[in-house]
Amino acid sequence: MLERGVGAGSRVGVWMKRSIEMLVALLAVSKTGAAYVPVHASIPIRRVEFILKDAQVGVLLTNIETKFG
Repeated sequence: MLERGVGAGSRVGVWMKRSIEMLVALLAVSKTGAAYVPVHASIPIRRVEFILKDAQVGVLLTNIETKFG
């Protein structure tokens, strides 16, 4: 994440199913000093797009396979 410019003041979206990967992602975001924006795994894709845009998320971490429109 540091290579992508994530640091203090950044917002990172975390759109994952509950898993060990999710825990690792949250710890990684915390280590960079960024804030994470949690996105529930079961909400519709249009809502996810709105949340990410509204929160001005720069990086998205996910383990969900889908395509954004």
